[in-house]
Amino acid sequence: MDGTGRYQLRLGELAAFGARMRATLDCTSGWYAQQDWTGVPVSALLRSSGRARSLLVHSVTGYWIRLPVSDVGRLLLATRVGGAPLSTGHGYPLRLVAPGRRGYWWVKWVDRIELQTTPWWWQPPFPVT
Repeated sequence: MDGTGRYQLRLGELAAFGARMRATLDCTSGWYAQQDWTGVPVSALLRSSGRARSLLVHSVTGYWIRLPVSDVGRLLLATRVGGAPLSTGHGYPLRLVAPGRRGYWWVKWVDRIELQTTPWWWQPPFPVT
């Protein structure tokens, strides 16, 4: 951890949490699937929300979303789905599981999360493809 409160965890450290959650992925292309996801609760990674109003979840692809801080207790960073490691198509090595939200909120290939004072609704237009 550095002076800014930032720190890094290796995939093995995240996978060691082993928290489980059953959630339905509701894809915008018209399909859905209920799965058992395993990983780390986002709340376990945050030391304090302070004055934060949103949680930014960023992908290696450059895609990102912001969620309200009030959602943090329901979010999981998954390393496994259905008892098996995530495949590349499912977002290996890390995917956000956001129960109750449509698939475009479920960021794949997560490379960082960060608390921000920016409101959660301040984000780019949602994908249309």
